[in-house]
Amino acid sequence: MAGRLGTDENGRIQIIYISTHPLVISQVTSFKCGRVCLGVGIHHTLADGTSVFTFINTWSEIARGLSHASVAPLIDRTLLRARVPPTPSFHHVENDPSPSLKTSSNSLTESQSSHPKPLSVSTFKITKDQIYTLKAKSVNNEKPTKYSIHNIVAAYIWRCATKARGPLDDQPTKLYIPTNGRSGLRPSLPSGYLGNALFTTASIALSGDLLSESFTNTIDRVEKAVERMDDEYLRSALDYLENMADVTSVRHGAHTFQCPNLYIIS
Repeated sequence: MAGRLGTDENGRIQIIYISTHPLVISQVTSFKCGRVCLGVGIHHTLADGTSVFTFINTWSEIARGLSHASVAPLIDRTLLRARVPPTPSFHHVENDPSPSLKTSSNSLTESQSSHPKPLSVSTFKITKDQIYTLKAKSVNNEKPTKYSIHNIVAAYIWRCATKARGPLDDQPTKLYIPTNGRSGLRPSLPSGYLGNALFTTASIALSGDLLSESFTNTIDRVEKAVERMDDEYLRSALDYLENMADVTSVRHGAHTFQCPNLYIIS
């Protein structure tokens, strides 16, 4: 697939086909032992993880000489088009502007505000025993809900990041989580659908509330945000975007997820 991503007059993404800007790149590395390694890169706007794995598996089947692919590729953008007429029925908080960072009058010196600290990158490993500990803390005897490990860990990271940042109690913080719309839509998208069916959900809370409430309450916030991504909500999201004259105003990027907000992907 040779092309580059561009936008039309309304800011909507489209593919401009040219020969020097590939949307898909691959590289084969041969080793002295006789083995080979195939590296593949695909622009995320073009395809989600499910599409990428299907593409690679199909390529592998063709290379092995199979007569046909086990999962036939499907390119049909009408499956994710808005309804006619578009009828959004929810407030899509995930598309609201991200909260900006509040500061008290004396919290930042003039030197600090003009010379912010450089960013740092750290990797934290969560062990199996720590997962078990978090699961034990998520038990709510008043409401016997069985939470997923993803939502438990997401809630824990949200609280930890908020505490580490030391925000004011009235500082809103917003958690973004990408979700797979393939199974949420009705009917579900065909397994061979080639495209990007990721939808973003979000939850917003005051930092003071997040740090003072019980751990299970924070998990409930994440749980509700994830569970609402059903067919009705996803169709409403598509209609919401269709009604926008300029979709660039809701396009997510690094500016969307910076402090005091957070983006968690698994």
